[in-house]
Amino acid sequence: MKNLFVTDLDGTFVKNSVFVEKEDLKAYHDAKNCGDFSVATGRSVEEIKYIAEGNDMDVTHMIGFNGAVVTRQDKVLFEKHIPTKDLTGIFEYLKESKLIFDALDGKQRIGNFDHEKKDRLWNMKLICVENPFEILKGKTIYKINVRPTKEQLDYHYDIMKEKFPEVEIYKSGSTRMEITAKNISKASGIETIKSGYDRVIALGDSGNDVDMFKVADISYCMNRAPQEVKNQVQEAKYLREKELISEQQKLIKAAKESYQKLSPDLKQHSPEEINAKINALSPNTKARLKKSGLSLSDYAQFSLAREKIASLDTKTPEGENFLTTLKKMEKSLGIVEKTDGGYPLSNEPRKETFEQNPQLMEFAKNDESLKNLEKVNVLDDKLNIKQQQKIFQLF
Repeated sequence: MKNLFVTDLDGTFVKNSVFVEKEDLKAYHDAKNCGDFSVATGRSVEEIKYIAEGNDMDVTHMIGFNGAVVTRQDKVLFEKHIPTKDLTGIFEYLKESKLIFDALDGKQRIGNFDHEKKDRLWNMKLICVENPFEILKGKTIYKINVRPTKEQLDYHYDIMKEKFPEVEIYKSGSTRMEITAKNISKASGIETIKSGYDRVIALGDSGNDVDMFKVADISYCMNRAPQEVKNQVQEAKYLREKELISEQQKLIKAAKESYQKLSPDLKQHSPEEINAKINALSPNTKARLKKSGLSLSDYAQFSLAREKIASLDTKTPEGENFLTTLKKMEKSLGIVEKTDGGYPLSNEPRKETFEQNPQLMEFAKNDESLKNLEKVNVLDDKLNIKQQQKIFQLF
């Protein structure tokens, strides 16, 4: 299985925004043993390179400016700057509101923001002047950091979201907003690079990471993330689970209806046959059936009917419809029949299981139960050994 790890930097991989701690560097090396390692950040590609080179890291992809620039090694795969017409209005608002900001052109930060902690600039030149608007004329700007006070954040965020609908605006802290071109996000960056990978694993801690969680197969939200971000993650997870349950119930109902339309001989099963089928189910499959509300007995009868249909010389429309409906239901529940080797194709994608039964590999590529926010977890601040094991036991 080809995995792609994508991590945010500040607050996630670089907790203090200055250097990578030993525990996190160890987690990087563990990740490299399981797949490719990439970075998605609000910072520039040059700053990603600064961290990568300073820690002797092999970073496959660099998603900079929240997705405005995407590279693979030194090749630019995508870039999109903020249109001039939008910049004009935004700069006028910032000037009228007397807001502190810095605009990023890929090589330097230009604005009226003077960083009090220069060790967090990561080899980026900072141009801080009282009136930066003349300097900014004609510049290609990929991202703007707006820095209101904590008390002003929601006020300006709401106004700017309404006033400038043609750009993306994210809260990335209690005193900062980030602005990029329309339809630009870390999620759009992942969509650009995920081709060729079986699974994407994302790690983040800010509001600009939530969209990334939605498109990743497995996501981890840091425990130190703002409560608002955790709430967004939980809400999205709840809505997805609610939608999933609704779809599952529809498919269970359809499977029952199609089963009833089968000829009587295909539905005649002895108690012994039904019990044998139930006993053959894996614990994982039983748990999924229990959660869905479909009885073990009903599923066992479905399975027996499938075997009888498969043994028939002549196909019937009712039989084919039942098989198709049953397959859709099982996929929705995350249930797949056992292989000839006897290993249940359930949601247990462990490396040793793959080695025992290569057919599991193909299943894991299409395992719908691993999709999106259904698998978002919250990690503590440091990716210590136990937490690394929590992540990498999946592989």
